[in-house]
Amino acid sequence: WVTGSFDNPAGFAACLCAGFPFVGFLLSDSNKYIRYVGGLIGFVIVIAVILSQSRAGIMSIAFICFILLNMKFFHKRWVKYLSLLCFALLLSGCYWMKKDSADGRLLIWRCSVSMVKDAPWLGHGIGSFEARYMDYQADYFRQYGLNRYSMLADNVKHPFNEYLGVLINFGIVGLALLLGIVGALVYCYRQNPTQEKKIALYALLSIGVFSFFSYPFTYPFTWMVTSLAVLMLTADY
Repeated sequence: WVTGSFDNPAGFAACLCAGFPFVGFLLSDSNKYIRYVGGLIGFVIVIAVILSQSRAGIMSIAFICFILLNMKFFHKRWVKYLSLLCFALLLSGCYWMKKDSADGRLLIWRCSVSMVKDAPWLGHGIGSFEARYMDYQADYFRQYGLNRYSMLADNVKHPFNEYLGVLINFGIVGLALLLGIVGALVYCYRQNPTQEKKIALYALLSIGVFSFFSYPFTYPFTWMVTSLAVLMLTADY
């Protein structure tokens, strides 16, 4: 009688990935029992994301773990290269985990790039993807005919990539503004690199990686964590 959400697991995984770096507060505590609790919570989050089968979530968690391990344990160059190879293999494995779904996203990205080409500088405006995507998908099949993407076509409401979404809505100008904000946040961290700011930066990085493959900003919790992380990074200024 007890069931979970019948929605896409992306929302569940996005919330876990956004909150995962904050486990660092527990792991850095002087009390060993609190550190044990932090390790347990981190382990549960990793397992939950894997069981959700959210490939974006798996890549996001793996990327944060990859950075942390390289900073703390992987000091030899060959070990760093080996860990980078493992990350690349994981990316390939995520593709083959749900190949048809991954190919469907490739179709969406191809049609989305065509949308960007038609309005590269200022974009099509807010809500333009949902309003115009189906026309571009129809044009794609008119141009290339039936192919391996034909059975994967669907009524799509998001480009499954937040950066493509920014390009479609606001063009290169909007993406440049976003990158400028990211650069300003990194600058704030480098001016006074504290443990709290590092965790906030990792939280944004986790959300940023997730954003390459999904739509985490559809969910309010992602906005809340992003706002908190930005506040933590800019509080001194």
